[in-house]
Amino acid sequence: MGQVSHGNATTTHATRKEIQEASKEVSNYTLSNHFGINFQTVKKWRERDTVEDRRYSDKEEIFKQGFDRISCFRNLEGANDNKCL
Repeated sequence: MGQVSHGNATTTHATRKEIQEASKEVSNYTLSNHFGINFQTVKKWRERDTVEDRRYSDKEEIFKQGFDRISCFRNLEGANDNKCL
């Protein structure tokens, strides 16, 4: 089937490209049955502009932003970190 990007990947670049190039008339369910993958995986790759995986470090940045927002909210409410723990 080709090279898999990471341990959890169920598709290769070639499969992703086929999904993206498939006619809009072909349903996600039909493609998922054809490739033996979940229909939500097909939906995800149809919506993306590239066949590359997103970096996992982006999740770390999102987590940091969320933590910063929580800290800001606590400061606005007048609570320090000791009261919140």
